[in-house]
Amino acid sequence: MTDESTGISNHNRLVLYTQIIDEEMKPLTHFATNVELKQATGEAMANVLVEEFDKRGVKPQKIMSLGSDGASVMTGTKTGISFNKKARVD
Repeated sequence: MTDESTGISNHNRLVLYTQIIDEEMKPLTHFATNVELKQATGEAMANVLVEEFDKRGVKPQKIMSLGSDGASVMTGTKTGISFNKKARVD
């Protein structure tokens, strides 16, 4: 689950929560990070997400879904995070 907002200092931020299924098949939600964005574009946000998961050893193939508020920067079919083909995914 992720959301972009503008902080009190007028900088764009990306907040990321992750939800995992534990050994007992129970969903657990964890706060992952709150990072400053250099750009508030779908491509920039997608790259930040890939980098954050990469830091934690999570391969993109293991990510099942994206939760968001539905803003076009998150879900837009041309430049949104969920459809962004320019994002670095190794």
